[in-house]
Amino acid sequence: MKVVVVTGTSRRLGKFLVEHFLKMNYQVISISRNKEAISQLHINSHLDHYQVDGYFPETAKEVAYDILEKYDSIDLIVHNASKFISDDKDIDNYASNYQEMINVHMIFPSLLNSILYPALKEAPEPNIIQITDIYVDNPNENFSLYCSTKSGLESLTKSFAKKFAPHIRVNSIQPGPIKFLSTHNESEKESVLNEALIKREGGFDSILKTINFITENNYITGSSVKVDGGRSLNR
Repeated sequence: MKVVVVTGTSRRLGKFLVEHFLKMNYQVISISRNKEAISQLHINSHLDHYQVDGYFPETAKEVAYDILEKYDSIDLIVHNASKFISDDKDIDNYASNYQEMINVHMIFPSLLNSILYPALKEAPEPNIIQITDIYVDNPNENFSLYCSTKSGLESLTKSFAKKFAPHIRVNSIQPGPIKFLSTHNESEKESVLNEALIKREGGFDSILKTINFITENNYITGSSVKVDGGRSLNR
């Protein structure tokens, strides 16, 4: 049975991926700050959930070493956990917001990758896929802290691809307008979609198809795939 680790699984894409991999008979290791959404899934012996208070370095070590003790082989890690915070004009929150995004987007994935390396190395064709953002190439000035930490994760993708070559492949996916939040109004949706060449939401399935493409093509590593309907070309 294949084993997959997915972070940020309490809602949206992360929860969608957990449900998919369970249907595909994977052993799923999920990591999130919220247990409720995952607990609503049907009881499944192939789901091993870790609820964390935050994506702190010590938490990453604790979770990763526990996973390493329980699983001899890991086929895939999908780093989906994300924190989207706009630049705060209140200087008192600036450093704490930045540190939180550094933890989620850079330190936590790096520690998981490094500690779980022995288990990844035991899999026949192991993969690490890191979800970054199209903003890594063209930052949004109102989300400069977020963009810089996602850029850091993009750089780490290439670093780990070099470090873990040739056996463990490491790639990233840069999403665009995949799925709007319920809080987005029609005007906001229209504004975003007008920037894309394909003027509709991609849906979570578009990310899943890209994950499948990356894992099935064993000659891809250190690469980034934009899944944005061409929005990055128009921004």
